[in-house]
Amino acid sequence: MSSTAAFLASFASILIGAAIGMTLKRFLPADVLEGGSKEAIRLGAGFLSTLAALVIGLMIASAKTPTTPRTATSGSSVPMSCWSTRCS
Repeated sequence: MSSTAAFLASFASILIGAAIGMTLKRFLPADVLEGGSKEAIRLGAGFLSTLAALVIGLMIASAKTPTTPRTATSGSSVPMSCWSTRCS
């Protein structure tokens, strides 16, 4: 699966889940959303939004390619100008 397809699948599932949640809220009676159940719903929604952000962040990080080339010094503390001239 390409990264674009994975992104589109996760984005669509997040949108569908949000639409289902908004639809269910209209049909539930008001006494169901009182007290502890309301807090449980908030906790679940917070968990799912954090999980969705983590998945999207990981997909973006895996799609990035390194753009900076490796140098020949590989961690040397001597500047490159000293290699071409004599450093005393």
